[in-house]
Amino acid sequence: MINEDLCARVQTLQLSNIEQSSRVGLLQTPKTMLTISINHQTALEMSQKPSTSLPELLNSTGRHQDTLTEPLPVPHYKRLMLAKLLSKSVLLFHNSKWLIRSFSGKDIRFRDPAPETGWTPSTGMMYVKTLFGTHVDTDVSQPPSARQLVPNPYLFGLGVMLLELGFGNSFERLRTPEDEHHANGTPGYLEFFIAKRLCSVASETLGSKYASIVKRCLQCDFGFGDDLTIAALQEAVYRQVYCELEDMEQGLRNVLGIV
Repeated sequence: MINEDLCARVQTLQLSNIEQSSRVGLLQTPKTMLTISINHQTALEMSQKPSTSLPELLNSTGRHQDTLTEPLPVPHYKRLMLAKLLSKSVLLFHNSKWLIRSFSGKDIRFRDPAPETGWTPSTGMMYVKTLFGTHVDTDVSQPPSARQLVPNPYLFGLGVMLLELGFGNSFERLRTPEDEHHANGTPGYLEFFIAKRLCSVASETLGSKYASIVKRCLQCDFGFGDDLTIAALQEAVYRQVYCELEDMEQGLRNVLGIV
């Protein structure tokens, strides 16, 4: 069951008197995130330590668009693990100041650098980095973006990151001239057309089950509207995204004999 009072607890943080600053929070442990958000000095120290964003981590081992259909030589179960954890994070923090409507893989940080021999970020070291302060208005100040048009910007953002994890590259590398043409010179819309194109080939490349999960997230197609504060939609996302990704990860681990 999702922790129903988590977002309410996050919202009670007194941020009005805090100067605009970059904050980091451990995504997987709510209590740790709350502690970090309250302790400014701890947050400052952590934000200054070396870290790697999700696109940087993917691009360090990924392939370019011309070899899109060739799987990334990184254990699939690890990508499924991160996809699962990201879906849980969206459910936990979408209604808090930690996740803005335009959040992306660039906001997801890993304290463990990706070694040259493979991608092995620690499961307990996935952070989100965001801005807090009286002069931060994440909804009004954003330029034209696909997030303003899609049914649910948080689930759309999750779908984008699932595509990046599936194809093993950031959208920056996966984009094509065709995507740029469709965006018609509006950078904010480029993300939408990249996602639309990749989603159309995801089934044959990533498997029908994973592709179905991605499509449901991009379109917020769960049968309970598009308001993620509604418990019925949260439960549907939990069952149809988190639980299915967990089953896929565990199934692959069983096949590979990995605990």
